[in-house]
Amino acid sequence: MSNKIKIILDDLYALDPELKKYEAEIMKIIEEYLKAKPDSKFDKNFVAELRKEIMRRTESLKAETESTFSWLGNNMFYRFAYAAAGIIVLLLVAASLPFLYGQKPGARISLAPELHLSGGITKMADSAFGKLALNTSQNEQVRDSAALGLGGGGTMSAATKELSLPSPIAPERINYEYVYQGDDFSVDQDKMPVYKRAANNIASRELGRYLTSFKLDALDIKKFSGADLNNLMISEDREFGYMLAINFQEGAIDINSNWQKWPRPETKCRDERCYQQYLLTMDDVPADEKILATAEQFVKNYGIDTSHYGQPYVQTGWKRYYGVTEDKANFYVPEDVTVIYPLVLEDKIVHDESGYPYGFYVSVNIRYDRVSGARPITPYNYTSSDYEVITDKEKIMEYANRGGIYPTYKYPDPTKTIEIELGTPEKGLARYWNYNQDTAQGEELFVPALIFPVVKDGADSTVYYNDYVVVPLVKEIIERQQDNIIGIPMPTIKEMPTVVDDTPVSSVGTTKQ
Repeated sequence: MSNKIKIILDDLYALDPELKKYEAEIMKIIEEYLKAKPDSKFDKNFVAELRKEIMRRTESLKAETESTFSWLGNNMFYRFAYAAAGIIVLLLVAASLPFLYGQKPGARISLAPELHLSGGITKMADSAFGKLALNTSQNEQVRDSAALGLGGGGTMSAATKELSLPSPIAPERINYEYVYQGDDFSVDQDKMPVYKRAANNIASRELGRYLTSFKLDALDIKKFSGADLNNLMISEDREFGYMLAINFQEGAIDINSNWQKWPRPETKCRDERCYQQYLLTMDDVPADEKILATAEQFVKNYGIDTSHYGQPYVQTGWKRYYGVTEDKANFYVPEDVTVIYPLVLEDKIVHDESGYPYGFYVSVNIRYDRVSGARPITPYNYTSSDYEVITDKEKIMEYANRGGIYPTYKYPDPTKTIEIELGTPEKGLARYWNYNQDTAQGEELFVPALIFPVVKDGADSTVYYNDYVVVPLVKEIIERQQDNIIGIPMPTIKEMPTVVDDTPVSSVGTTKQ
């Protein structure tokens, strides 16, 4: 056995010691191929030929070896796992070939074409996305509020439970009046670009075709034609391991903690005293700088591209409830704190429908000072199309004074009216879901909008349900919402002391360098 071949075999056995059983078959593949190509130059053409040869030999290797593993029975999972192991063997063989040809070990080699899913922003004709019929209904808005403990069911924090407890006293019927206190502003363009995230199914199709080239004992996958691999879950089998949820059609990856591999001592508790000792307190919450450093190190270690995002910041909205709750000793401090990297499209910050910056989210676990999740990781691949926008300031303020295109409900007999002051708007993009009638599918759009900040001041102010009022500028959207004047009843909220929100809206607008 030559020393070069031994290097290849050692790499294989280090990955999986069980492969040593099939040393004869593996050596046969290596020796035959090198014998057939003794003088080949290790270049792109050689890699392409090697890829074809390995694909051709895969079937024969599986056919020769599967009979040896008859003890696996007809369990489809194990058959597929063995086929996958065969793929890994062949990939490692090819990856080791640079050593045989004197190529530097650090050089990159790939058996498949390298997939570049990020294509930038492609400009299309005007109104290329068709009619924009945003499908965020009032019911969906109420459901979103419920998730925050603001009515309509859902799980609420201890700080907000008191808002819904049964009471013999009828809840207050509060009307909100919006008053603009900002500087003068204008919209100078008649048309502005609307952006749509473009899906790229190249990887989905390539991987689907590859996997359907295998025939398993329990199922002949080759019978399935035109197959795409839509989703894939990968789990790390180690302490503090992660799970990757890969959506190949959307080109999106979510990283979550593999909860089976993360310590959870509180699950062994059998009484309240034991459970209480594991609850975090505000003293356990590190400074924002420390949280940011943990997130940034994770992003660096895993090579996540954040070049199209603004400066990250720590989401601190949960602290407002701590500031107003009377029972601070029993306040629930979250295990995870979110760091937001705002998405930036052509120098414009992207916001969600409520006005908060939208983009890439990193969850930092306070207890273990580790990142517990990161999502969504997506390629920078968008299309844009210009649409007519409204430039009439009075029309814009009409919607701002209603609370946005989904106005708050006006009681005919309110028990109280609270004035909400709006500051100077920021020009940005608002993320919406649009229903495409031609494809009968939803699509993610980023629409030009004005983001009005809610100004909080005065000791008698109330903790308002949102920090922003969003007014999309696309004329077509505004016209479709013209008759939507009934509004959504706001949850009854107890008057509380003023809490300053330190979310840096304008400061996140600078793209990271």
